[in-house]
Order: sequence, then structure tokens, then C-alpha cells
Amino acid sequence: MDHVVVNGMPPPAEWTFGSGTYSVNPDCTGTAQINIPGNPLAPVKLHFVVVKQGKEIRTVVEANAVTSIGIRIQ
Repeated sequence: MDHVVVNGMPPPAEWTFGSGTYSVNPDCTGTAQINIPGNPLAPVKLHFVVVKQGKEIRTVVEANAVTSIGIRIQ
């Protein structure tokens, strides 16, 4: 699920389903590509690092100054 704001405009739906692929390198860095239907910026390309024993990822969106943190919740 993703929430993407484009040029200050909120998306038509608060949360949008996306799908894609990712790969993780032996040093815990990786890349991902997310396809989001109707998003003019799709596919969204990310670079990330897996931290905290696999419980968290920190991402950077390629071509934008946007970062995020993903935390695994059990």
C-alpha cells in the first residue's frame, strides 16, 4: 500500500495498492520498483538498506529528495 502526493495534490484514494519487485544484496542494501495504477510517477524506484536485524528498512526514492522508514510489526 502506498500514499503518494504529486505536486502538492493528494491522491484520489488515501491508500493505493501497488505491486512490484525488489532485490536485496548480501550487504543488506537493495532496490525496489513499485507500480502504482494511475500514478503519473510510476514506476516508483527505491534504494534501501535493511537494518535492525531485518525489522526495518530505510528507503530513498530515486530522482526525488524523499526518504521513508518501514518498520516490521508482528
